[in-house]
Amino acid sequence: MLVLLVGLFLAGGAVAVPSVASAQEYPPQAPTGSVSSGTVGTNGSVTFSGKSTPFDTVTVTVTYASGESDPPRTVTADADGNWSLVVSLSHTGVATLTAVTALGTVTQQVVVRSASSSGSGQLATTGIANGKLPMLALLGSGVVLLGATLLVAGLRWRRRTASAK
Repeated sequence: MLVLLVGLFLAGGAVAVPSVASAQEYPPQAPTGSVSSGTVGTNGSVTFSGKSTPFDTVTVTVTYASGESDPPRTVTADADGNWSLVVSLSHTGVATLTAVTALGTVTQQVVVRSASSSGSGQLATTGIANGKLPMLALLGSGVVLLGATLLVAGLRWRRRTASAK
């Protein structure tokens, strides 16, 4: 009788504890993924992360619009299916990050700026700099004034020569 009670107790405990397979969602959801930033400088990095099935091996590839690519890298999802990988981006242009999981494929794009445009986040200095604008504006005004003076003088000279005939 004791053996029967112990057997029933063990069988009830096994039914009450869900297995890993039964704890997963059904039907499985499509994998998700995101990047930490949509724009980085050359040799910058982004964190590419997402969700798949628990303990899934995720293969991440990077291809650039120029046709170049980086070697594939793998990461293993944790017990909740979360995965994350820091990816360095070495070529300028648009980089396409692709993660292949057991549930499908996730793609994200990142713009990789050149080193000259990835500075402090401020706009590039263009045009006239170093305080030269006021001097050039004054010079331009003087040229316009000289042109107007010559036009008036030419019209007066023309009028005088026309009335003298």
